[in-house]
Amino acid sequence: MQVELLAKRLNAKAQHVGNGEWKTSCPVKENHKHGDRNPSLTIKMKDGKLLWRCHKGCSQQEVFAALQERDLIPKIEKRVKATPPKPITADGREYFYRRELSDKTIDDLKLSADSKSVHYPYYIDGELVTVKTKFLNGSGYTQTKGGGSYLYNLDNIDWNQPVVITEGEMDTASLYEVGIQAVSVPNGASLSGDPLQRPYIKNSIELFDTVPQIIIATDNDEPGIALREKLADAYGRDRCAYVEWPIGCKDANDVLVNFDSDVLEKCISNAKQWPIKQLQRAADSLDAVKKLYRDGRARGMSTGYKSVDEYYTVQLGELEIVTGHPGTGKSNWLDQVNVNLSKQFGTRHAVCSFENPADQHLAILAEKYVEKSFVGHNGIRLAEDELEEAVDWIDKHFFFLRLEDDDHPTVDTILRLARAVVMRFGIQTLTIDPWNYIEQSRDRGQNETEYVSAVLGKLRNFAQRLGVHVYLVAHPAKMMKDKDGSIPAPTGMDISGSNNFWTKADVLTVIHRHPTVNPHAVEVIFRKVRFKTTGTPGAVDLNYELSSGCYRQPDVV
Repeated sequence: MQVELLAKRLNAKAQHVGNGEWKTSCPVKENHKHGDRNPSLTIKMKDGKLLWRCHKGCSQQEVFAALQERDLIPKIEKRVKATPPKPITADGREYFYRRELSDKTIDDLKLSADSKSVHYPYYIDGELVTVKTKFLNGSGYTQTKGGGSYLYNLDNIDWNQPVVITEGEMDTASLYEVGIQAVSVPNGASLSGDPLQRPYIKNSIELFDTVPQIIIATDNDEPGIALREKLADAYGRDRCAYVEWPIGCKDANDVLVNFDSDVLEKCISNAKQWPIKQLQRAADSLDAVKKLYRDGRARGMSTGYKSVDEYYTVQLGELEIVTGHPGTGKSNWLDQVNVNLSKQFGTRHAVCSFENPADQHLAILAEKYVEKSFVGHNGIRLAEDELEEAVDWIDKHFFFLRLEDDDHPTVDTILRLARAVVMRFGIQTLTIDPWNYIEQSRDRGQNETEYVSAVLGKLRNFAQRLGVHVYLVAHPAKMMKDKDGSIPAPTGMDISGSNNFWTKADVLTVIHRHPTVNPHAVEVIFRKVRFKTTGTPGAVDLNYELSSGCYRQPDVV
């Protein structure tokens, strides 16, 4: 983690005091008056190591333990020492010569081989943690305990310079041969499971924080290209480039063997950047516009209600503002839609809910999953085994962002956490509920309207860049009652704070009902729908089932 980011995680108002050093709050809050709101910790990076000092007397170990407890620095994993491979034999050295590796590369990387197998040792901080053995008879490979947890060649990387990621250790060695630093995934392009959940990615995300460019040089075949896409998602497409190998070559070692070092170097230097979404050229969209011409415009994901889908579908990459008077069920509606999406499409959701305690929120979601009352309304209550099944299902589809008191719940903090969840778990929606709980961190001289505009711009950019549908719940200002005592449904211009909630939203949804008049009748109004692929403005009547907390179409009461 970068020093600046760490400092601001501890205190959003951390100060840069010069020479790469930051002053921030000490994480050992109990040792400080008022939780160290008057910052007493200085931190800096020196020679690749994070250094800190608490000027109020907290020990190094106390600070270290507190940083680990808050997941601000990685917990040290107890590593099992691996048994070193046998020394390289003459046959083994000859094998590497045939792959165009020099004695220097063989010795620097501590490669080993004999007539039957090749051994690639993995070192972390100078300690041998695993050895991967590849059998030359084509029967595959084995790894000692701990294999698959780390990228290969981590110890030889300068993390302030570009890094190449390859699909195999031999390709990393080939790049080392020509003076290019690289690492390799430990288990090739296996596509079983979710690549973003693999330990070697989780263990290296923060190592790459300072890397200016990541060049992905996987094999030139279908699995390799699929891995390339996943790695770019994990490490961030904005700083990733990818390599296309010459015809007849599938990887870096093929190029080194069939051509020479200059060709391999040129392949890396000519790596192609992923298109920047904010910078588009007509030719980049040729295939997309042809598909649009042939197939027409695709709608978003169904809400699970046919009557609602006529006006609105959930489109990834959009910002939706959800409003309504207190008690009308804004959060409840979003929970229902998200449960429906997960049931239909397996969609995953990140939820930052400031008003719902964890257990209460689980109870609400469980009701909607099982479609029975949590407390036994009308004598019908979900069974305990149904609750366990529901919680297990919720655990696979919902990820809750719970901010601590000292995390400063700014939009930047929420989006930083949400981005991590996108990278690790592939979430497709983000709910922030509600707006008024977010800490405003205005720049000097910035008024509320300007601040709201800037924040909504960040949310919309996040949605578009990562392909996530962002819901933001925002309350309207207090409105006057009509003559009959009812309160009219709010518009986008009624939301407290700024008319930017109306102008910057892709979708503006209003949840409206009169609980004291008819607690079952709910009107879902789509005041604004920017794109026809999402829907069109309109209103739908639904019934709210008090017993289960579920929404029903009127003809399915």
